[in-house]
Amino acid sequence: MYGILSTNLGIVDLNEANMVADRYRAIHPTFVPYGKPKQSHVKLMFGIQLIDFYAIEQPLKVNGHETDVHVSLAYKNEPFTDMELAVANANIPKIINYDDLDICVMNCYCEKPSGWFKAKTLV
Repeated sequence: MYGILSTNLGIVDLNEANMVADRYRAIHPTFVPYGKPKQSHVKLMFGIQLIDFYAIEQPLKVNGHETDVHVSLAYKNEPFTDMELAVANANIPKIINYDDLDICVMNCYCEKPSGWFKAKTLV
């Protein structure tokens, strides 16, 4: 597995997430990395606590078109160093085909990625 492919569509519920995943399943996409990995940061509500969530994201073209889809390469609760960003894409393939994917909807409400689980598998 190369990382977690995701999109920043502002999905608000499981039904909407399932519809987006079904669309990607239907188009049999190919993904091609472009640009440099970048760091993202959001604050998430975890119970009554507000936590910092950082990710290194590699932007991807979908079927040749630039999109907001990316592969997440790493997660932390603190900023990544310049060195971590510099080496983040060392193992990214030149193309990710449909057969390389496990398209699913993940429940990411746990603070640690190890606590995430598949809410629905589509492939």
